[in-house]
Amino acid sequence: MENKRKLGVIKSAPMPAEDDHGILTSYITVNYDECCFQGFGGLCLNERLSPHWIKEICNTFGVKNFDELYNEKCFILKSFGEYNETIEGLESVKTGKRFTVTGFRRRHCDSKTNKLKEKKDQLKRDIKRCQNNLKEAENKLKTIDKDFTDWEVE
Repeated sequence: MENKRKLGVIKSAPMPAEDDHGILTSYITVNYDECCFQGFGGLCLNERLSPHWIKEICNTFGVKNFDELYNEKCFILKSFGEYNETIEGLESVKTGKRFTVTGFRRRHCDSKTNKLKEKKDQLKRDIKRCQNNLKEAENKLKTIDKDFTDWEVE
């Protein structure tokens, strides 16, 4: 559980804005573990979703606008606790409320998303890719002698 829920501090929470590709998105930067920082969010928002995103995050932290999120203490929530895993949610230390990407998607995007199913599907794809790589390596091993050129031999 220690890698899944870590104490952090919000260091930036700009209002949703268009990125360099013209996609409306929002990232909240959280510092944790004394030397780590990571962005939370990154969903493609639109004019319909953006107000819900802002309101729900502000309600989670008991503030009226994003500007007040700066220096708010929170727990970052990760579903699996793996290195470099995306942050699934934030939990306010002050209010005890949680906001998760999965919950937001379920409430506003007709999403049946399931982090566990997504992870299992990804692992199955990884296994398939590794099996293909193994076959390629075994075949290469069979032909490596005839494909090799030793440029030091006359």
